[in-house]
Formats: sequence, C-alpha cells, structure tokens
Amino acid sequence: MGKVINTRLSLYKKYLGKEIIIYFKCRKTGVSYKYPHDEFVKYLETHPGCTVFTSRPWKDEGLYHWPNVPLNKYGDFLNDCVVKGIPSNLDMPSTRTLDIDAIAKYKEQNGHCYIFSSENESLYNYVTQKRYQFKSNTMSEDEKENLKQLGFIFNTELGHYFKPENKLDREHLIKVLRKI
Repeated sequence: MGKVINTRLSLYKKYLGKEIIIYFKCRKTGVSYKYPHDEFVKYLETHPGCTVFTSRPWKDEGLYHWPNVPLNKYGDFLNDCVVKGIPSNLDMPSTRTLDIDAIAKYKEQNGHCYIFSSENESLYNYVTQKRYQFKSNTMSEDEKENLKQLGFIFNTELGHYFKPENKLDREHLIKVLRKI
C-alpha cells in the first residue's frame, strides 16, 4: 500500500486500483486528513450530483483537485478521515529517486521552480513533500538554504506574503520573481 502526501483533496486516475492512501492538510482549517484513494472514488461514484468524473481536469489530465475541502457535500466520508497530523517520513515511491538536482533541472528548462501537477506528477509530489517538511520543521537548514538558492518558493499561498511577520518570506518571493 503506497502513501502520498498532497497539498489538497485530490483524485488521480493513475492511482486507481493501487491501494494508495493520501494525506493532506486543509490550508483553510488546518485539519489533517488521511483517506484511501479507491474508497473515496467508490464513494463519489455513488454520490448524487458528483461531477468529478465528467469534469475537464479528470477527462483531460486524469486528476481532480478541490480548492477547499467540500465537507458540506462529502463530510459523511471525510469526517472519518481526520487525523491528528501527517507523518513527516511518508513512503513516497514516486519521489525516491528525485532530489534537489531534479528541481534545478526543471528550473533550467522552465525558468522557475513552481512545478504543476499536470506537468510532472512525480516532481510535483517531491516538492509537495519538501514544502510539508519545511512547514513541519523537519527539513535541515542546509536543504532549506540550497532550495532558497534555487529560487524555491516554500509557501504557495499569496496571502502568506502580505502578513507583516512574513517580511523575510516576502523579500525572498520578490527576489525570486525578479529573476523570472
């Protein structure tokens, strides 16, 4: 059984039938979830009014992300998936062979380090793991510095940079954006 960390509630065609467990932390509420991918798919297939499987992202890209946790629609499933926290040492098979060099190569090709899930799923999962390690204080100072030197953005929520206490993060973001 594989385990994947993600930044939001998501479904992936490539995970169908593979007994994948997905962990994520809701940005809005701070609540952490752990859900079995295939069980959530089965639940949605029988849920009235679910449009996930007819959506453009699911049909064209093989994935679907919810911007916010839809507890009003799927709370009966998701409330049972709440966990106290997300382990920092998740087994992530799709990222085992990746390292900071993969991010550097992506930057060389694209001019930035912001990886989209639809472009490179395994690298996206890797940087998601790095962001989680950063936020949970489990990343070494050397790794933080190396990623900063590349122009890696640790927080993807724009509102974070407008808070007065995040002045250094804001300065880093401005520096990164000037180089693009």
